[in-house]
Amino acid sequence: MKKNSLRGLKEVLTDRELKNVLGGSGGSDCKAAKYMKRLNILHCASLFSCFSLLFFACNKNVATQSSDIISIDVVKNYPKHEAISIQDIAEVEYIPLETNNEFLCSGKAKVMYADTNYILVNNQDNGEILVFDSSGHPISKVNKKGQGPDEYLSTANAIFDKDYEELYIYDTGKGILVYDLSGSFKRIILPSFVKEINRYSNIYNFDKEHLLFYYENQDNIEYVIELFLISKQTGEVRNKKSFSFEKKLVEYLQTELSNEMYSFLGNLKYVSNNNKHAYLNLLADTIYKITPNFTLEPIMVRTPSIQNLVSNFLVIDADTENYRFMTLTKNGANFSSTALVLNKQTGKISEQSLYNSDDVLRTPVKFGPKPTDIQSVENNQYYCFLQPFQLKEAYEQGNLRNEPKAIASKIEEDENPIVMLVRFK
Repeated sequence: MKKNSLRGLKEVLTDRELKNVLGGSGGSDCKAAKYMKRLNILHCASLFSCFSLLFFACNKNVATQSSDIISIDVVKNYPKHEAISIQDIAEVEYIPLETNNEFLCSGKAKVMYADTNYILVNNQDNGEILVFDSSGHPISKVNKKGQGPDEYLSTANAIFDKDYEELYIYDTGKGILVYDLSGSFKRIILPSFVKEINRYSNIYNFDKEHLLFYYENQDNIEYVIELFLISKQTGEVRNKKSFSFEKKLVEYLQTELSNEMYSFLGNLKYVSNNNKHAYLNLLADTIYKITPNFTLEPIMVRTPSIQNLVSNFLVIDADTENYRFMTLTKNGANFSSTALVLNKQTGKISEQSLYNSDDVLRTPVKFGPKPTDIQSVENNQYYCFLQPFQLKEAYEQGNLRNEPKAIASKIEEDENPIVMLVRFK
């Protein structure tokens, strides 16, 4: 496949970038009694400090250039090991979000940012962004949904910049609108290419000075992904990369998978750890990362090639200092999924799941695309919404320990959800 081979990469990368590639440089519908089954780790979040971008490109030969590259056999049955308690590898905190008539989390609410100062909740279905302090007390609310010049139609593409305490909300065709945490409009960023984009696109926080703009495009032959590095102040394009894939491969995946699952697996994803990661799933064999200076380095390769076995695919779910958590899905639409863990100390891969020790049943923590799954947010943190009615029923059945048990004993079912924050050690 020419466009996804090393020769194909030459067509979209400069000689210097190619050298860097080779050298490696610089609202829940789940049953309450089983609420822990819905604690799935997902990778979607804004970026922070040392940024790395991961993406796939079809070329196994590149993987032989570095001894640090891990090979994953997507056909192999890996040895099974005992499940890992989240509490053994991470600090877990439960934060009830205070409830009042002005601060209500909607059915499609998700945490878009969390640190020691703020927890930001994005109510995507009504265009609100709720700002809480780190203890769950309300601070402010942003709602500029509308069709005016300083308003947006949706908060689906919204990120928070902790350095400037600014909200960036991308409105397709209009630009990127910038607000402070009180909701005051500050400016609009209008990159030159915005009005030409009418397909899937998104923005991410790349570093202190730049946003990353992600765009998917399809023509008659190819499926093209474009990445723009743009100024947070002016929208000026500082760098750009394009990657091409065979359209027939993308069309096969779109046909075989549900829309929700294809979106989860096929788009740009982020894994929050001490070295920020983002990646593309499914489309090729080798995973690369983009370093803070926007150059490419390979880190992982799948075998056999996706060109020869498109029904099996691999997704990175979380990447910590000591572990890399992945989901291996076999047999395409049948979704026979296996949780894999790479132990970075030993270099060995095993079939191994996570569980929350505050759950008496020790139900496996799985990865997935649902709104109530654990998701990556910031600073090596992951979160999950625990709905009050879920906790109440689990409490009544004696399936809770420790802090969740104490919270469930006094919470009302119609209150805001509890944020479960997971900070990997």
